[in-house]
Amino acid sequence: MSLGISLIVLLAAVLHASWNALLRAGSDRLWSMTVMCSAIAMACAGAAPFVSLPARASWGYALLSALLHVGYNLFLVRTYRSGDLGQTYPISRGSSPVLVSIGAALFAGELPDPISAFGVLLVSGGIVLLAFQGGPSGGAAFPMRWGRDVSSVPIA
Repeated sequence: MSLGISLIVLLAAVLHASWNALLRAGSDRLWSMTVMCSAIAMACAGAAPFVSLPARASWGYALLSALLHVGYNLFLVRTYRSGDLGQTYPISRGSSPVLVSIGAALFAGELPDPISAFGVLLVSGGIVLLAFQGGPSGGAAFPMRWGRDVSSVPIA
């Protein structure tokens, strides 16, 4: 992969993480999500005259994708209301590749070969495990970050 592509991918990762951090930090997360999605819609509308329309056969898939993305965003807003960014972000991002692989298998008949499936599970598992850093003895216990008081629970 060229250096330019690598830098674009890294920039996308930084922008994505920053977007989620801003969403988590906002006092009204639904409003923050609405503002961010509106900005994205305006950027897409500005780029639309410079690209061709997608094939008519793909319009239903594009609509379904948009609806799923709205649902994902609403779940993300709800998750950020009750969880710590250090846990909700890795879980939401780490589970995505597995869910996409399952969806591709169920709806498109695209089955990954065993090595690819193992790679998806390995990467996703590693990302999700970031949510469990610290653990019960690492200062802030996992259940406490989810809003449950575990101060009276003995740590073995």
